[in-house]
Amino acid sequence: MTDQQSAGPNITVYGEAQQLAIAQQVLDEHVTSSATGRCVACGVQGPCFRRETAMAVFSRSRWLPRRVPGLSQPERLGLRRVDLAGRRYGSAGCGGVV
Repeated sequence: MTDQQSAGPNITVYGEAQQLAIAQQVLDEHVTSSATGRCVACGVQGPCFRRETAMAVFSRSRWLPRRVPGLSQPERLGLRRVDLAGRRYGSAGCGGVV
């Protein structure tokens, strides 16, 4: 190997598990707020490019991103969590959020 070949930029290659972990972290940080429609982390309207890129990583894998209830700040719309314990499937009012 010549000096010229080794002087190039450093390239980091991540395995699938590491790529998914990084993408999940980005998804957890760059959430579109239910109240404002803006990214909670960077403030841009709608899903930001970081979130879209992280979603693309998951779309090419066989895994789904982990969902974290409440990240989109539904309480800012006046919504609250409902305890569904004891309710039958299909009964009126079942939906999880009021």
